[in-house]
Amino acid sequence: MFSNSNFWDKLAVQSYKAILKNKPGTAIIHNNLGLAYLRLKLPQKAVRSFQRAIKLDKTPANTYYHLGCTYEKIGKRAESIRFLTRYSKLTKNDNNNKKKQNKSDVVEKLIKKVQSSSA
Repeated sequence: MFSNSNFWDKLAVQSYKAILKNKPGTAIIHNNLGLAYLRLKLPQKAVRSFQRAIKLDKTPANTYYHLGCTYEKIGKRAESIRFLTRYSKLTKNDNNNKKKQNKSDVVEKLIKKVQSSSA
């Protein structure tokens, strides 16, 4: 039972929801809840969690990335492009973080792929 990742993901969702009851304005918890929903294959719930995270704090680039990828998975290409582009803009000028710059390059390729698949 304890090696089942589904068990741990459900437990994570319960834990994040409990935290949000006491601190509903915590963007990182909404982001993490969205990631747990993705692992449970609940993309619509993940989208809502990522949207709440962005509404609370517009600066964490990773939330835009996760939301863009989730939209791409559910076939909402225009929304996917919008949020992946925002991620790319937030990370492109980050000279202090080479890892984010490399990820931004990968995201640029993903944006082109999504754009070509919607044409």
